[in-house]
Amino acid sequence: MKQSRHAAISWGGLVLAVLTGMAAAVVLSANTRSDPTQGSVENGLTNPPAKFSTTIVGASEAPGLPTGELDVLGKPVLANCTTCHATREANLATSDGNQLKEFHQGLTTQHGSLQCVSCHNPGDYSQLRLASGESIEFTDSIRLCAQCHGTQYRDYLQGAHGGMTGHWDLSQGARTRNHCLVCHDSHAPKYQPVMPVFHPRDLPDVPHREKHP
Repeated sequence: MKQSRHAAISWGGLVLAVLTGMAAAVVLSANTRSDPTQGSVENGLTNPPAKFSTTIVGASEAPGLPTGELDVLGKPVLANCTTCHATREANLATSDGNQLKEFHQGLTTQHGSLQCVSCHNPGDYSQLRLASGESIEFTDSIRLCAQCHGTQYRDYLQGAHGGMTGHWDLSQGARTRNHCLVCHDSHAPKYQPVMPVFHPRDLPDVPHREKHP
C-alpha cells in the first residue's frame, strides 16, 4: 500500500515538473520573440538586406519671400528668411500671421496651440527646430511632424498612411513615399470639410438587362 502511494506521489511530481517546464518555455518564447516589422526571425526566415533606397517626394527647401525679380533662367528670385529675421528679435509669443504688421499677413495658423517658434528656429529662420532644441533643415521636416504625430508616422513607415509606390521588399526594388506636405498644409494640416461626390461612371449608360441577357 505504501509503495503504491509513493509511486502515485512520484508520478504526480513528475507530471507537475513537466508542466512547469512547458509553461516556462512558452513564457520565455513569448518574451524573446521580436517584432516582425523590425526584421525579426520567424520560422527560420529573415528579411533580406535592403539593396534599394526609399525616395521621399514633396520635401520643400527653405522658403523665401518673392522679390518680384527673375533670375537668368526666368525663375523667381526669393529673399532668404534671414534677410529680415536676422535684423530683429523674434517674438516668441507670435502664433498667427494676422498678428504681424509687415510680412506674412493673411497667413492663418490652425495647428493646435503652437507658436511660430514651436517649429521655426528663432536663431536661424532658414532652419527648423525640434522640441529637443536640435536644428534641422526644411528638407528633413518630416522628423518635426513625427515628434507630435507619432501614430500617423508609425502608419506612414508601414505604408498605411500618406501613399506609397514601389516595392515593399527593398531587396527587389526601390520605394517612393510622399512627404507630409504633399497632402497637408504645414500651418493648417487638418483637412477642411468637403462635400462627397458621386463615383465616376466609367461604363456606358446601358440598362442592366441589355448587358446580361
